[in-house]
Amino acid sequence: MLQIAICGEGPIAQSIAAVCGWRGHRIRVWARQPRCWRDWMDVTLPDGSSFLGPLDTVTANPRVAVVGADIIFICVPHRAISPILQALEPHVDPGTLVGAVPGFGGFGLAARRAMPRVVCFFGTQRIPFVVCSYVPGRAVTIGGIRRQTFVGTMPADSAWPVAELLRDVLGVRTVPVSHFLNVELSPSNSIVNPARLYALFGPVAKKAPRRKEEFFLDWNRSASKLLLGLDDELQAGRRFIPRDTSFVAPILLQYDANDAKTLTKRFRKLHGLANRLVPLRRVNGRSALDLSSDYVTEDIDHGLVLMRDILRLGGASTPLMDEIIEWRFQLNQRKAFSQGVDHQLLQPFKTIESLSSALD
Repeated sequence: MLQIAICGEGPIAQSIAAVCGWRGHRIRVWARQPRCWRDWMDVTLPDGSSFLGPLDTVTANPRVAVVGADIIFICVPHRAISPILQALEPHVDPGTLVGAVPGFGGFGLAARRAMPRVVCFFGTQRIPFVVCSYVPGRAVTIGGIRRQTFVGTMPADSAWPVAELLRDVLGVRTVPVSHFLNVELSPSNSIVNPARLYALFGPVAKKAPRRKEEFFLDWNRSASKLLLGLDDELQAGRRFIPRDTSFVAPILLQYDANDAKTLTKRFRKLHGLANRLVPLRRVNGRSALDLSSDYVTEDIDHGLVLMRDILRLGGASTPLMDEIIEWRFQLNQRKAFSQGVDHQLLQPFKTIESLSSALD
């Protein structure tokens, strides 16, 4: 039985807390509004079965949540990572395993900067459980469970034991990757969601999105072509990195597709991602992109920008990434990233070797 702390209160945090509690571990949750939580989580699985995941403590006090924990799972938006780490740092034992789910968006760099005493960090390429819906602090419906999840660690040689530990804790096959840059360059939200947004709202869009259009189940070929273009830049750019990045798998391989047509079909069959609507707002009586959506603030402002900047540091060319980021800038009159990615994360690094070494 392990002492596990969960930092966060969204669907990812709730699913991990519930599963770990159900598997017999002692769970402490750090949440802003603990009174909204019960001491158990009602969980429904993809096959319709259900269980109760017990929670030992739900608290707004970071010290109570993490002191003496064996593992800390940080499950918060990218923009909250740095302040969360800073708030936790005085209370975390150096031997505690600290990680983020998912671990891209700058977690590795932020963690090394905020918690220099901690011996080992981890991050996953993706989330282990796809959540269809949730009631804050009370219930979560899991629509899909990954066949396997990939984890990177700092230091890199801790990946095997950490992967085995997470497999036992989460009940999901966990594969260790060779270097944390395989996590930071995860070919998932940081390119998938920007491709869909640019296809819907960018200058390449052929028609305005419908009201209540599904983000994934109404995926179109234009989005697939853009996604493959972003993936081409990622696959070419990662080869400039002086570390093994072979776990940054090509999009077609990930989705068992062979071209834009079959990739589109794969996305349209992701029923575990149903009821995620295209983010719209009304502007002068017309539908426009909701700039407050996580698809924008998380996946472009943090994910895509950081990925692009890492590849550029290695000397790669990223014209399509640049184009989408420039379009995003223009939507907010060049104020888009005022509260976006922490540019200081990459500022100390003048070469791709220095960045890679920082994540070794």
